[in-house]
Parts: sequence; structure tokens; C-alpha cells
Amino acid sequence: MTIGKNDYYLDSTKKTMDAPPFIKDGRTYVPPRFMVEALGGKVTPIKYPDGTYVVIIQWGGEQT
Repeated sequence: MTIGKNDYYLDSTKKTMDAPPFIKDGRTYVPPRFMVEALGGKVTPIKYPDGTYVVIIQWGGEQT
């Protein structure tokens, strides 16, 4: 992943994020879904009828 770019490579495969990583106040921000997926996890967003969201992150079968 490269600051300011939506494209990144995972095992030589080019992928595209919906938002690029950026730096603000000395901290680096990366879209968490793409970081989790790049590390082998799975992200499942759930939208409730009131418009709120919950995100479930799974690592090998375990939920966090």
C-alpha cells in the first residue's frame, strides 16, 4: 500500500481500495477492511434498520 494511492498489490495481484491511505497529524490511516483482508482475515459489515453498522472481523474462523 502506498500513501495517496488506491491501488496496492497482494501476492503480485493488483487490487484497488475505495479510499487511499493517508497521513494526518503524524499518523498513518489505512482503510481497515483492506488491511485485514491483506493479512488473511475476513470483514463482514452488517447494516441495521436504524442505519447503524457493525463490522465483524474473522481470523481463521474466530470472530473479534
